[in-house]
Amino acid sequence: MHRLVNSSKPGEVERDHATRLLSERAVLTRMLCRELLDSNVQFNTRRSGTALSILLRWVGQNLPESVRVEPHPSDGIDRMAVPDDCGELLREISDGAQVGEALFMLLTADNSLQADGDRTTLRRRLDAYWTNHASAAPAPSPFSPL
Repeated sequence: MHRLVNSSKPGEVERDHATRLLSERAVLTRMLCRELLDSNVQFNTRRSGTALSILLRWVGQNLPESVRVEPHPSDGIDRMAVPDDCGELLREISDGAQVGEALFMLLTADNSLQADGDRTTLRRRLDAYWTNHASAAPAPSPFSPL
């Protein structure tokens, strides 16, 4: 992975760092959404649970100041630096975080009635995610064109 260490352009190192964090979060969020899609929203599969766990670990490690008690899929989105050309990437992350939040709620449901409602919410949010983000949002490359 290429990382800028020094740059003659002011702010370029910070922009690269912000873009890298957004890209990582988008990939992890998309991974969760993909696992749920492939499992037909079977929240109890090891793969979708693992995807959620990896996303939550990333949130806890990269945005610890945003975590209240335990990491949630939407923690810290509002605190992330977003370069001008990364708006689409942020929308993909935000929509995917809503899917993650719905899965989180489903996993913590106290009874079958709550679980049924949470499952319906999860399916609706997952459908919206894939409708709006059938293709992954582009992330600006740190490499300048030759």
